[in-house]
Amino acid sequence: MKPISQEVVSRAVEIIGEDGISDVDIEFQLLDIVPDSITAKRLFLFIPEAFGIVLANRIARVTMPTEFDAKNSENVWERFALSCEPVFACALQAAEVMYDSEREKIFNNVAMRSSIMHALNNMVKNGSKMDGTCFTPIAVISIPAEIYRTPKKSMWRKIFGRD
Repeated sequence: MKPISQEVVSRAVEIIGEDGISDVDIEFQLLDIVPDSITAKRLFLFIPEAFGIVLANRIARVTMPTEFDAKNSENVWERFALSCEPVFACALQAAEVMYDSEREKIFNNVAMRSSIMHALNNMVKNGSKMDGTCFTPIAVISIPAEIYRTPKKSMWRKIFGRD
């Protein structure tokens, strides 16, 4: 998987954090800054989740997910570490920096698009306590699991360093 630059993630944060912007408008604008729709979907999904994790950790004692699930071409769920997604790693770093800055409105707009913040908001609306909540892996529907698989090395490459 190709790495993603912090600059691209920063530009995506600005787009996702705009007041009142629709999901469709976000996707179109993300397609202007990245070369393909899969990368745009990765930005659209993982940036809010990273921001949601940072915000949730600041407001409650919760156990955050460390993994996500994605469906493969056979419609079977596969589990991956969040750390294997370059967008998530860059977004987490950006979220930590932005949380402590004076750009609270953009930060909150992005964080509130996350499944984690949706779940916490629902808990509050239902009168449940947030502290002690343990989140399950994030379900990724629009990104194929195949892009996260590590290519397997042949036996010869493992032994001799070549095929």
